[in-house]
Amino acid sequence: MRRPRIRPRFSCISSDNPQQIVERVRRQIRSNNPADLKLRGTVDRLVLRFPSHSSEMWTPQIQIRLQELASGGTLIKAVVGPSTRIWKVFQGTLTALSTLGAMGLLVGFTQWSMALRPWGFYLAFAGLAGGLFLYFMAESAKERARDRAELLRSFMDSALGSSCFVPDRSPTMDEMAGKLV
Repeated sequence: MRRPRIRPRFSCISSDNPQQIVERVRRQIRSNNPADLKLRGTVDRLVLRFPSHSSEMWTPQIQIRLQELASGGTLIKAVVGPSTRIWKVFQGTLTALSTLGAMGLLVGFTQWSMALRPWGFYLAFAGLAGGLFLYFMAESAKERARDRAELLRSFMDSALGSSCFVPDRSPTMDEMAGKLV
């Protein structure tokens, strides 16, 4: 079963070397860039993002890693998601809430087994509720950013002259659930 992904990943192999790929993306930035996308990075790592004046907290960007292959060509790996700073805050908050929930369960079961008032379960509930809130907030932000993520993917496909960044067409969880019913 496919897991839901907050940060979709893409990979493909190009016959061009990394320098040629970077030049193709830069050429696309200069010649056909109606969204005013910005490119930063080095020869092996690139970040394609929207300008800061038109960005929101969860505005997507593509982080691209180029790895030259010994057999010739380049392996292109890309991750679409929010900025690294936002992603780290999300991960840290989710970790803190998970820890709060686990500690709440530990304290609650200990108190319950000792026939004390198990107030630790309130912490577990708070961790679970906070984690669910954070997850659904991320899903909502991902839905709002879908058009911009699609624009980034199509921009990269146009720059590379390929369909490397087409989303995975394996069945989604909803499609699989529909087949099971």
